[in-house]
Amino acid sequence: QSDMIASGETTDYGEVKDAKVKRFKNASSAVMELKNGGADAVLIDNIMAEIYCKQNSDLQYESVPSTAEDTVFCIEKGKGEFRDEINHVNEDFIIEEEIVPAGGYYVNDACILCGTAGPRIALASIGNCFANLIRLFRGPNAIVPMLAKLTFGSYCKRIENPETEDDWLSLSKPNRMMYKMDNWCGIPLTVSFFCDLTAGLKKIHKAKNIKKVPTDLPILFIWGAEDPVGSYGKTIRNLADIYKKNGVKSVEMIEYPNDRHEILNEDDKEKVEADILNYLAKI
Repeated sequence: QSDMIASGETTDYGEVKDAKVKRFKNASSAVMELKNGGADAVLIDNIMAEIYCKQNSDLQYESVPSTAEDTVFCIEKGKGEFRDEINHVNEDFIIEEEIVPAGGYYVNDACILCGTAGPRIALASIGNCFANLIRLFRGPNAIVPMLAKLTFGSYCKRIENPETEDDWLSLSKPNRMMYKMDNWCGIPLTVSFFCDLTAGLKKIHKAKNIKKVPTDLPILFIWGAEDPVGSYGKTIRNLADIYKKNGVKSVEMIEYPNDRHEILNEDDKEKVEADILNYLAKI
């Protein structure tokens, strides 16, 4: 038996000899299959793997380089040959990344940026230095609530009488209740998460990297008017202006009044979905 259980993954991560792939709706079901002996490995996000491996001493994980969502393989300890085979496949991604430079080639017909934020290099740099300093003393897997408070603590400041610290996510109360009731939402974030988050923001918002965006790539920005992530639209408009100044030929923007961060889960999500489909139909 050589099964790999993928949870919500659609990317082609290469080929493991004689492997059979099965998909689950969530990471917990996939890991349960691994624990029950029905799989040799599961493919899940790094943060989820850290949590499961911390709770289960018989599990370990191996990183998958060059994946946008920091994906890892989670496997049972002691399966050295299978781990080596996975790592051999992983080497292909490193080589491919070196052959195709960022911004050099792309296969997308268009780009839709949803609930994003514009450049704040100074803030990201300070945050990255602070997070790495804490990691030096506390370790990558430590949970430091202060980091979450510094990052997200001000996001409810425009909400009158917020019921929870996560009210900024959605205007819809049922959505917020579902979020709070979901055991996998609102999980504590590790120091490593904040190091990676701020490092990523520093990288993508450097002027030289923004200029790598192809000028013939159509870009659509969509966001909620009450979304604090993009400073309620301010930094998003700044980023759109930067793209235009860099020569991007088609930059469009749609703002949804009253909506917060999760515009695809708000009460007017049908309009958001329709706008996306109409945009793609024009490409």
